[in-house]
Amino acid sequence: MLASEMKDVYVTDHKAKAAKLTTLSEEEDLEYYNYIRNLQEYNSQPMKSARVSQFESGAYERGSLKQRIFEPLAGAQTLENGTVFYEVTEKEIASRLQEDKLRETYDKLKSLGPIEGEDENEVRAAMFD
Repeated sequence: MLASEMKDVYVTDHKAKAAKLTTLSEEEDLEYYNYIRNLQEYNSQPMKSARVSQFESGAYERGSLKQRIFEPLAGAQTLENGTVFYEVTEKEIASRLQEDKLRETYDKLKSLGPIEGEDENEVRAAMFD
């Protein structure tokens, strides 16, 4: 190469500066370091398979009562637009669909007249009955 082509090129023995932390103590430095390390470790792990829901922690047996209580969206999927989609199957609601009891409750409520909303206690008592 010609010297005229290399006139804007400079050779230095530059070394990268050590990263400065914006923490106030060595404890905070250590916490920040651990946070960054854990974040890198988390990001390096492969993504969970698409079959496992983000709403399922794996702490409870699938389909158990605890899972239904603490993770009600365990079978849900997040669609591309961000919508949480959960399909309710007939199996999940079959035990709650007892025609006779539902009909009896409906007939009982149908026979009641309108409830006056003047006194709050009366409304509560009527709802309780």
